[in-house]
Amino acid sequence: MMKTLRSIILFYVLVFFGFNVSPTVSDCSYPIGAQIQPSYNPGFTVFYQNTYKIVNNTRTNEVYILYCSASAPAPNVTGVSSAKYFQVPVKNVATLDIPTVTFLELMNVYSSIKYVNNTASITSPCLQKNIENKSIQNFNSSNSNDINVIFSNPTQSYNDNKTVNVNIGDDLTPLQKLEWVKFFSLFYDKEAVVTKTFASLQSIYLCNTKNLANISIVNKKTIAWVSYDSNSNQFEVKRDKYHAQLIKDAGAYSTELSVSTVNINELHSIINNAYIVIDESQSIASFDAWQRTFGYYPGQSDVNIPDFITYRRVYRVNKHVNFDGYLDWSESSAARPDLAIQDLIAIQYPTYQSSYITKWLYIFSNNDSPILLTSNNCVNPNQTQTIGNCSVINFTGDSSSTNSTVNNGLYGSKKLPPIAEAMIITFSILAGLAGFAVGAWLVLVIRRKHQERFIELKDEPEVPEVQMSNVTEPTNTSV
Repeated sequence: MMKTLRSIILFYVLVFFGFNVSPTVSDCSYPIGAQIQPSYNPGFTVFYQNTYKIVNNTRTNEVYILYCSASAPAPNVTGVSSAKYFQVPVKNVATLDIPTVTFLELMNVYSSIKYVNNTASITSPCLQKNIENKSIQNFNSSNSNDINVIFSNPTQSYNDNKTVNVNIGDDLTPLQKLEWVKFFSLFYDKEAVVTKTFASLQSIYLCNTKNLANISIVNKKTIAWVSYDSNSNQFEVKRDKYHAQLIKDAGAYSTELSVSTVNINELHSIINNAYIVIDESQSIASFDAWQRTFGYYPGQSDVNIPDFITYRRVYRVNKHVNFDGYLDWSESSAARPDLAIQDLIAIQYPTYQSSYITKWLYIFSNNDSPILLTSNNCVNPNQTQTIGNCSVINFTGDSSSTNSTVNNGLYGSKKLPPIAEAMIITFSILAGLAGFAVGAWLVLVIRRKHQERFIELKDEPEVPEVQMSNVTEPTNTSV
């Protein structure tokens, strides 16, 4: 914390008092229209000079001087001895940080990627095609001379004067993560393009958030986002900024807890009443194994099976994977909060966008198989990331059904909210009472008709009674 504070103070001192820049021959500039600024405090700042920009990465305590002049030397900015200098726009890069890939795809500069940390981990179909064509390879230290910048993260061991460490962690909200597309645009001089891209994705995210704001309290769902660590034998319920904000913006409640790591008894008390569970336990392959690990397997003593198992509402983010089993969620979700929020809405309210197909979430409790992403899925190499749209609507939740479950096709069967179930039960009781009342009325009417008919018969003329003693049996005259 102190290092970050000192970095911020130093940055502003330099901005306002400490710059001593050697004269340069200007063959480029950054006019106001080509500048960009973060809006959500994502962990970096930028200060523009005429021919260069000073970027302060407060999350990793690094400062970068990005200069655009091709015929002049890098500016001599005194007082920033630890700054790293990059001539921009960069042409060839290495991406050792997995989420960086999708941010570069959003800017349509992914062809600049020449090296990655592990080619087997790439899920992007068009990058897989470049890997097959040998235009992307695994990085090693000897490749440093071939590239302009190495986008890495603090978990990677490699670090030199070309390394830019990014830390797009779950302690950032969805829109704070998205804003890192602006950070990467600074290295490509793509600020004008990214301003529009960011605005579009932000607008879609906020539009969906607004549409879900009218869900009544009684109809709101609770979502528990969990994982299991086989090494520590501990369960985790996600409560970081990213997951909590995403769940909230999707119109749902997060599970309430004071600590994120729990034992199995604490886990049950936290998630048993959840409407939906999303699991990220990568060490558990099948739903059977998941039920055993999480203590919900049928037949286990003293276990009440919760509704999210009964009604198949256990999901995973593994819908799209590559051949080696790496998740597209890990690579793409940071840069696409617009899709992440729509996924969460879709599994709660299938009628919200009836034609929407989830990007990452699928029903784990159905034992559905993930979808394999290969280079054959690279349909348009010139536009690997497509951006949709959103219209503001007055959505108050899925309509009630006369059945206690709603079959929503892709998303499985969902149990109706308690209030809807109560309404159905009440309606059924009232209908039964109404039927009983109508039946009783008909019985009374019929009885009255029969009584009237009986009285009329008594008033008819009496038929003389035949005395059996006066009846003579006929004589048999046959011979």
